[in-house]
Amino acid sequence: MLAWIVPAVIVLIFLILYWTYRDWADAVLMLLAVPGAIAGGVFFQWLFGFKFSVTVWVGYIACFGMATATGIIMLVYLREAVARAGGLAHITLEQLRQAVMNGAVHRLRPKLLTELTCVIGLAPLLWANGTGAEVIRPMVVPVLGGILIADEVIDLFLPVLFFWVRRRRWQKLHPQPENESMERIEWAEPSRPTVKELSNVIC
Repeated sequence: MLAWIVPAVIVLIFLILYWTYRDWADAVLMLLAVPGAIAGGVFFQWLFGFKFSVTVWVGYIACFGMATATGIIMLVYLREAVARAGGLAHITLEQLRQAVMNGAVHRLRPKLLTELTCVIGLAPLLWANGTGAEVIRPMVVPVLGGILIADEVIDLFLPVLFFWVRRRRWQKLHPQPENESMERIEWAEPSRPTVKELSNVIC
């Protein structure tokens, strides 16, 4: 049953993201936190020696939602930074790069504080030994590992991928004039000398 539930949750998250933002590329970017969450969850699961169970899968589902929420917040900051700079139609490529950097840096501090709060709150549950600990501990392991790894993926790769996507859109909005492109081709590929010119040089 879980073999169907987990993929269904991921697809549902993707559809909700697209329905909210009406942008396939941004929905994919927000969902890129999920592979990082899976990697972190599997690593922590191996580190603490837990096998796959229903409780562990529930932890993964919770981790997917938390990682995607973090990606959404980062992407919102990046989109707002580009909008404040004037939008793709009214800024240069260098201004776009600077806006993305400003948005990523502006989001970094509250994101690190949120991550630290989650880690401090969840870490003690890994060593819980009271009533219900046998259920809580396997659930916390993928959540904690997923948060730690997925957040680093979001911090490092999401702004870069966002810039690449927006750069392609910027290039479509600012097509290069034909005469300018022809001049660049002429500079890049100089014409070959004729036989007469070579003979004059040799003489």
